[in-house]
Amino acid sequence: MKSEKSKILFVIIILLALTFGIVAIRKNSKPVITDLIIEEPKQEDNIDNQIPASENNIIFLKTDRPNIKVGDNFDVTVSFSAPGKRIFGSDVVLLYDPEILSTNQENIVNGSFFESVPKKSVDPKNGIIKISAYGGADKSGVDSSDIISIKFIANSAGTSKIDVAFEKGTTNTTTLVEDKTSKNILEKTNGLTVKIEN
Repeated sequence: MKSEKSKILFVIIILLALTFGIVAIRKNSKPVITDLIIEEPKQEDNIDNQIPASENNIIFLKTDRPNIKVGDNFDVTVSFSAPGKRIFGSDVVLLYDPEILSTNQENIVNGSFFESVPKKSVDPKNGIIKISAYGGADKSGVDSSDIISIKFIANSAGTSKIDVAFEKGTTNTTTLVEDKTSKNILEKTNGLTVKIEN
């Protein structure tokens, strides 16, 4: 009897010790999920979150005329963006559909950025415009500046793309030339689609 009672008492003491041990361990430890919620990722002065300047070296087209009818004149502005870069010059070759649109050399007006635009040529038969500009304004960090503006005439109804002839790594006819290095830093181009209605 005594040995049975002592065995039961021994088991009860072990169970109590285990219970107290588990309670003590739980009080002293933090759940893993709490640690994850408390710790927030560190931010590194936005260096990794910034888009590299090279991604922004772009020539793009824009117009302020969303609705164009046959017979209308409308302006297309050729602009560029190159934040943090000082631009010396640019060459631009544009392609358009001569059956839907027309223009001529007199309809090309210098933009605000370049001092000189010595080359302005239009091939009305094949729909090709060639521009060369140099002597960039003495400033860097350009968000957006105009190279030229072209007045087009809408000759017939339809949808026409005015495109910039450029393919990265293979085309050197459309350029954005950096002042310091004289390198073509152009990364991409965005053309413009116009819809002309009767």
